[in-house]
Amino acid sequence: MNDTEKLVAEALRLRAERTPPPGPVLAALRRPRRDRRPLFLVLATAGTVAAAVVAVTTVTGPPAAEQAPPAVSIPTTAVDPGPVVPTVPLEYSPTWLPDGFTEWQRGTSPHGSERSYQRTGAPDSVASLIGFSVRRDDIATRTASLEASADRVAIHGAPGYFVGGDLHWRVREDRFLVVTTQAVPDARATALRVAESVQPDDRVVRVPVSVDGSTDFTVSALGEEGWTAYVNATQDGHRYLVSLSTSPYLANTVREVTARDRPAQYYEVSGGLLNVDLGGGRYLGVSNSAPTGPLAPPEVLVGIAGRVVVDPRPQVRW
Repeated sequence: MNDTEKLVAEALRLRAERTPPPGPVLAALRRPRRDRRPLFLVLATAGTVAAAVVAVTTVTGPPAAEQAPPAVSIPTTAVDPGPVVPTVPLEYSPTWLPDGFTEWQRGTSPHGSERSYQRTGAPDSVASLIGFSVRRDDIATRTASLEASADRVAIHGAPGYFVGGDLHWRVREDRFLVVTTQAVPDARATALRVAESVQPDDRVVRVPVSVDGSTDFTVSALGEEGWTAYVNATQDGHRYLVSLSTSPYLANTVREVTARDRPAQYYEVSGGLLNVDLGGGRYLGVSNSAPTGPLAPPEVLVGIAGRVVVDPRPQVRW
């Protein structure tokens, strides 16, 4: 045997050693054939069936008895923001006053705003007063009248004019400022120092009581804790006075009525007067501005009371 024959015989021997026993192989050949479809075909078939189920569900939908109930709208409770309280700007304020002076009265009108400072206990029992006003009415006439005065001063470069003990000066084209004095020692020197202390003030003041959105009012302090705010009202050509105060009106002649959905009292005095207890130590009053005139009917005063806007948190102590 040559070398080639030896190599072939060795290869056949190795192959015979690796061949498995014939029993399992023959048993496998005798089993029936299985479906041998490729895996991707099985998956494609399953996807087609699922799509068909979705399509049928979408078209037919669930029975009426099984449909989801409609969404229920749950009402929410609205929060009342309260009345719309008008405001007015201060614009300017003094930053210096003599010792012992406190603000006791404040008011606004179409002509501007006024603030009063008081010191009680003067030797002659006359209250010492200092007033400060922001004026915006008839600037041209006021300027011409003041320029005729020879008693002039300068306040931070702005022309000022003394008229008696009162000092006027123009801070801009449409504003005059005024400092007034009453029973104040060294009135001119005091007025000049107050004027020189005045600075712009961008704060706003809430109007304590108004009628139909009006912004004209006057507030006066009463003692240590009390106060009263006044405003005018007009109806059918007649003027009436509306007040908000910490003190009620009391009289003997009274008729019980209802105003602002509250118990109220109508007094047949001073041209007719209505008193409404608002609670919290506050009282609303409506009266005829001509106390010597005929009595205002209670229904008229009740109607005016219904037009009043009251600040629930009045800024009346400064």
